Formats: sequence, structure tokens, C-alpha cells
Amino acid sequence: MELEELIENTLRRKHLEEMLSRPEREHTPLEGMDADQIKRFVLFLYEENQNKRGQLDEMIARLDEIGKDLKEANKKINSLTNALLKANSKAEKASIEYKLRDKEYKTLEKMYHALVERLSLMNAQVYSSSKSLKGIDRKKSCKGKHDDKDDFDGTPQTPVPTEEAAEQPQDHLSPEEIYKRRNDAQTEEVIEKLRNRLYDLLANKSEISSDLMLRALNYLHTFWEQILAYRNDGEITSAA
Repeated sequence: MELEELIENTLRRKHLEEMLSRPEREHTPLEGMDADQIKRFVLFLYEENQNKRGQLDEMIARLDEIGKDLKEANKKINSLTNALLKANSKAEKASIEYKLRDKEYKTLEKMYHALVERLSLMNAQVYSSSKSLKGIDRKKSCKGKHDDKDDFDGTPQTPVPTEEAAEQPQDHLSPEEIYKRRNDAQTEEVIEKLRNRLYDLLANKSEISSDLMLRALNYLHTFWEQILAYRNDGEITSAA
């Protein structure tokens, strides 16, 4: 039994070695075909090659279009980049101009408040002057029996009346002087600056910070002549 198995294994090994030692034959699609089949197979391959070539041409054309689109996109990107750089430069300039205008506005606002305070002070002085002058007029109209006599009684202690002592000191301005001061060059300059700044703010309302400020500016613009009408007469006071 063991001998038979040994012989069988030996034969199998020999047969396997023969199979492995055989030269391999190349397989071709044309093997086993007749002439008509080969012709049809060649036509099939030609049609497939034409189809593939057409698809390849379409892909190349599409790639060319994509390349053109990319170039146009790059041009647009470059244009947008330049526009952004210009816009950024304009924004920086606008920011600097805004800071300068804001500084100018604060300066003019201080000048405005100073002018209002000055005008109020002048009105108060004029009003007090008018009251004092009216009081002096009333006192002069009520003369006593000793009003025309002086107080000199001849004693050494009594001061001798002089011309300077007889004159009354005038601490208040006359209406003519008040009128001149209300219309002098300094006041005209300040009022003109206020008027120009008022027009600038109304023309560019983006600088106006609140509705209350806008209402105040509109009121000042509407009643400009009425507000400054007191400058036309030195006797006009702030009192009713």
C-alpha cells in the first residue's frame, strides 16, 4: 500500500513539473476567429477609438474653457483687490477728515458757547444799566429844597467841593457804545464763523449726533435774524 502511494505521488510530481516547464502561449482576441469575424472586430475597435477620441476632444475643449474662465476670474479678483485697496485708502482719508472736522466742530462749539455767554453777559449789563439810568432819572426829577446847595459849611473838616467830585462816575455803557460793541469786528467775525459752521452742519447731517441737536440747528437757522435782532439797537435788553 505504501509503495502504491509513493508511485502515485511521484507521477503527480512529474506531471506538475512538465506543466510548469511548458512555454506559455500568448492569447490574442483574434485567436479562433475567421476573416469576417476579424473584420467586424476591427470595425468595432475603430468605432470605439473614434468615440474615445471625440470624448477626449470634448474634454480638451472643456479644459480650454475652464482655463479661460480662470483667467477672467483672476482678472476680476485683481480688479476687486485694487478696488478694495482704493476703498481702504479712501476710508482712511475719510477717517482723517472726520477727525479733523470733529476737532473743528468742537472748537466752533466752544466758540459758540463763549459767544452765547458773552452775549448773555452783555445783555445783563445793558439791562442793569437801563435800570440804573432809569433810577437816576427818577431821582433827578424829584428835587428837594436843599438839592441846589452843597454840603460845605466853612469848617476845616468839610472837604472843599471840586469839579471832579461834582461829576458822577459813569460805570455803564451808553446805548450808542452798546450798539458799537455788538457790531464790532470781533463780534462780526465770531458770528460769521457760527453762520458758516451752521450751514456746514445742515448740509452734512451725518456730523449731527442727535435729533435734539438737529432741532436746535434748525431753530437757529429759521430764527437767525430774530435771534440777532438785538444787535440793531443798543437800547434793546434781555428783559421783557
